[in-house]
Amino acid sequence: TGISDATVANAVSPAEGVRAFRAFCGDRIVVAHNAQFDTSFVEKVAAEDGNPWDMTFIDTLELSRTLLPDLPRHKLNVVAEGLKLPEFRHHSASEDTRILALIFILHYRQYTVTYMGTYEESERRRITLA
Repeated sequence: TGISDATVANAVSPAEGVRAFRAFCGDRIVVAHNAQFDTSFVEKVAAEDGNPWDMTFIDTLELSRTLLPDLPRHKLNVVAEGLKLPEFRHHSASEDTRILALIFILHYRQYTVTYMGTYEESERRRITLA
């Protein structure tokens, strides 16, 4: 990942980081790949800080397992390759985020077509999440 002790030497505490992240997220739904892993850490730190947080999230790992059952694995880079997305530097926060957004958009479209009819039909019936 390229992260070293020097990289995080002046970082805020985990509790401060989670408080800032929570302020950024507000009541929004968080989209993540393998969300159980990330949210378990965030929720543990929030609880230890005296401010429990039961995050609401959409997990593209679980969507990938449902919508792309023929992939051998469902790691972020494998899913991106399976969807023929551009190459990216895996484990780079900004590049992982960009690829995650593209995966989510493609999964949303595939899900709506699979379970709600054509994409155009589903857009007419779409439920706004924001």
